[in-house]
Amino acid sequence: MLSRPVTPAQGIANVRVAIPRDEPAQAVARARTVSGPRPRTALAGVAVVLAVLFVGMFYLSQTFEAAAARYEVEQLRAARELMLRELQSQQGSTLALGAESTVIQWAQGEGLERLLTRQRFTPH
Repeated sequence: MLSRPVTPAQGIANVRVAIPRDEPAQAVARARTVSGPRPRTALAGVAVVLAVLFVGMFYLSQTFEAAAARYEVEQLRAARELMLRELQSQQGSTLALGAESTVIQWAQGEGLERLLTRQRFTPH
């Protein structure tokens, strides 16, 4: 039996395939189908890129949210320190007003009379 003459065909990926001379169009189509890009591979690549993008965006959002929370805590801590300083200064002025000489001056300014004698009361 004699073999048929063959013609080499080139596909997209430069694959040489022996093609019988009587069916060149079908063989070339078959060679291109075999060596062409696969849609499943491209779809998997796009899916991986999207997954990595979503994970990256989630990481960034969590990082920014944590930074904002730390900033807010620092602002609240600074406000607390300011309020504590103000409270201490008010306590100091209250203690200063409670001194006997200050009370006497305030009472005289209001037109109140001073007691003539000091009396101490002791509990029984």
